[in-house]
Amino acid sequence: MAETKGTRGTQRPGLGAYEHSLTLGVAELVEGLRGLLGAQLVAFIASAKATSVVSKWADGSALPPATQIDRLRLSYRIAAMLNERYSPPTVQTWFRGKDPILGDEAPALLLRENRPALVRDDLVAAATSFVYDD
Repeated sequence: MAETKGTRGTQRPGLGAYEHSLTLGVAELVEGLRGLLGAQLVAFIASAKATSVVSKWADGSALPPATQIDRLRLSYRIAAMLNERYSPPTVQTWFRGKDPILGDEAPALLLRENRPALVRDDLVAAATSFVYDD
């Protein structure tokens, strides 16, 4: 069984992760996301050619394309919500694994291949279920 952190019972599940995803600057957002998912998974989700590109985004020496910023914010929101209960390795496994709520698709693949607005509700619902449903 996966190790949990014991932050269940917050007043509004995922609200802190949502607010944080909106208020972080781009470099801080990417740095936080890289810490939760690893550079390789962030590069995959954002269709970056290499992890070195993600490093440049994280250190502020380059910006991701505008089309990727919403995708990165949504990824951070979900990763931070999962991290309220689970460690980064479990968060990474959730992003890579096939989720039955998502039609047995991997969340990372859905994020990469779709506009965030089209998959946001389904991804947040799947992550919320994983974190807060017993």
